[in-house]
Amino acid sequence: MSEKIISRQEAVAKINAAKGSGRIFTVRFYKRTTGEFRVMNCRGRVLKGLTGGELKFDPEEHRLISVYDMQNNGYRMINADTIQEVTIHGETFKVS
Repeated sequence: MSEKIISRQEAVAKINAAKGSGRIFTVRFYKRTTGEFRVMNCRGRVLKGLTGGELKFDPEEHRLISVYDMQNNGYRMINADTIQEVTIHGETFKVS
């Protein structure tokens, strides 16, 4: 397993690319509401459970990334400003 240091913008770009391909990835970040450190296994392109409703806000304006949490079987938001590490396809990227 390799580990590289990347910028926060690169981390967000890698997460969005993984989401677009439906690939499973792991993100380590601090929750915005409680400051609690969180490790989340997630993926994008999950359509299960969608009811057709729309969010009442734009996640990008609040620097949030919408993903499907594989452990809790639900949609969650990742705070882009507190991402510490991303692991995608066996590669770990530390965020500086």
